Amino acid sequence: MSECINHETSLTRRTLIRSAAWSAPVIAATVATPLAAASESLTPTVAISSIVHTGYQDRHIMTIINANMPTDVSLRGRLNWIPSPGQTVGPNIFAVNPEGNTMTLWGFTRAMTYTFTVTVEAPGVNPIVGYFDHTFDY
Repeated sequence: MSECINHETSLTRRTLIRSAAWSAPVIAATVATPLAAASESLTPTVAISSIVHTGYQDRHIMTIINANMPTDVSLRGRLNWIPSPGQTVGPNIFAVNPEGNTMTLWGFTRAMTYTFTVTVEAPGVNPIVGYFDHTFDY
C-alpha cells in the first residue's frame, strides 16, 4: 500500500530574508577570495644556491637561482666578490636567464672566504640583490 503525502509549501517573506541572510556571507567570501589572490604580487628574488668544485684543477660551478623575474624587460646581471681581507672585485656582467644561471669560477685562493654579491637589474625595477659566502677548499 502506498501512501501519498502532500505538504503545502508557501514562501513567506520571513523565510526569504532568513535564506538571503545565510547566503550573502558565502557569496561574498567566494567572490572576495579570487580578487585577493589575484592582487598579490610575487617579489623577484635572486640567490646563489651553491658553489661546487668540478673536480678539475681549481674550477667551480656557481648556481644562481632567479624567481619571479619580470619577463617583459631585458635583465642584466652583475657578479662581484670581496675576499675576506680585501676589496671588491668585478663586476662581471652576464645575461640573466629568468630560470637561473650557472657560471664557472676559477683562480680563487684556497682557504680564503669570499662574499659574492649577485645583482639583477632591469629598467624601471629596483635592483634585486643576493649574497653568498664561500670558502674555497678543493
